[in-house]
Amino acid sequence: MDDEFEKGTGPKRFTYRELIRATNNFAEEGKLREVGFGGVYKGLLNEGTNTEVAVKRESRGSKQGLVDQELGSQTTVLACTMGYLAPECVTTGKASKESNVYSFGVVALEITCGRSSVETRQDPSRVSLVEWVWNLYGRGQLLDAVDKMLCTDSDERQMECLMIVGLWCWHPDYTLRPSIRQVINVLNFESSLPTLPSKLPVPMYYAHPMSMGEFSYTSSGITADSESYRTQCSCSSCSPKSSMVSPGPTKALLNTQKSDI
Repeated sequence: MDDEFEKGTGPKRFTYRELIRATNNFAEEGKLREVGFGGVYKGLLNEGTNTEVAVKRESRGSKQGLVDQELGSQTTVLACTMGYLAPECVTTGKASKESNVYSFGVVALEITCGRSSVETRQDPSRVSLVEWVWNLYGRGQLLDAVDKMLCTDSDERQMECLMIVGLWCWHPDYTLRPSIRQVINVLNFESSLPTLPSKLPVPMYYAHPMSMGEFSYTSSGITADSESYRTQCSCSSCSPKSSMVSPGPTKALLNTQKSDI
């Protein structure tokens, strides 16, 4: 974002002095309303355009902002709509890059499927968007979930790519989710798609839920090209040490040439 500020291609950065000038030192007569984080003031930018803006002034007790002066995370309380919160956040109470990737995966599926992540009025098998889509993926019918309102000339390869990336990002094991760089490479077809488990991985927890090392998954294998990942498995049919899950659908789209992800 700093590069965008410098190049003028992103948001414009204002100094505190400029904001004081624009709001007449946050004068009460220019106050538009008072909200939970503080006050909102009417401002006038003197840049030759006399543009009117709303300036938010956060109170000291609002605890707004996600980072401190050293850019360290200051998230204290997580508030999230059902369906978007990564499972590890429930036990740790902390957000992370991996939990952001998880939420991105849900949004990617919402875009392609034209519905929200949780719809209680749906058939029981379709209430959870991710569970429904993953079930179709395992049966090799992923495109059946695509929103019928989308243009009929949409590129099926691109649609399938976005949906598989969405499932990949949603993986309940945070260590098996991709980085945003990996996501971009796959969406640009610069890297091959991963082969996900044919069945939805189900997170299970042991006695100490606050320890990230206590996570266990009944099925969590994931393969990207020739690289395999293993996690602990608690199902009775697997070996006590680890579990490798057989790959999902073997469509031509998934069998692209080997490249690093």
